[in-house]
Amino acid sequence: MKNKVIFMQLVLIVLMVVIVLTKVEADTTDYLFPLTVGNWLQFSNKDKGSDYGIKLSVIGTADFSGTEAYIVQIEETEPDDIDLEFMFSAEIDGVFYSYDTDGLSAAFLRGSAGTQWTYIEIDGDFVTVTIQAIEEVTVPSGIFSGCYHYVKEAYDDGVLDYSWEEWVHPGTGLVKFTEDTHKSNPVTYELTDYYIQ
Repeated sequence: MKNKVIFMQLVLIVLMVVIVLTKVEADTTDYLFPLTVGNWLQFSNKDKGSDYGIKLSVIGTADFSGTEAYIVQIEETEPDDIDLEFMFSAEIDGVFYSYDTDGLSAAFLRGSAGTQWTYIEIDGDFVTVTIQAIEEVTVPSGIFSGCYHYVKEAYDDGVLDYSWEEWVHPGTGLVKFTEDTHKSNPVTYELTDYYIQ
């Protein structure tokens, strides 16, 4: 029971932070991540195939004092296993924020190649983000021009903890991402199907 209360308190804190930092506009079609209830993105592991996938679905909104944050369900599938998580996302003035039950989990900006910024995750890791390039990306669901190629590195006490790369197409959202790029066997997921209103 105590863990359930702590979890609910974290969820409320996360929602309050989203509300304080952002106000979502009704038209999100040109946002980095179009946040409309019913939108979804389906990814599969490039090396392991479609049995290993991730689906991001905008399933609802949380409304506090007239400010909307979108609830995004993250469904990870592997043979004989399904894992569900949720995050709360909003975008305003070209800045996309995403929060999970641990706090800030992502911050994306628009910019030119070479643009760099840092944010702090709730666990204290400093995340350095660089726009590596703006490029065309080919994935099973199509060819996407003008994708922001983000390179991210998380540091714990000044030591590289983990790194990853993400390709984001404005108006579609995430089209490709690679986890554990600091290791010898990174894992890549590519967009295989999507629905954007």
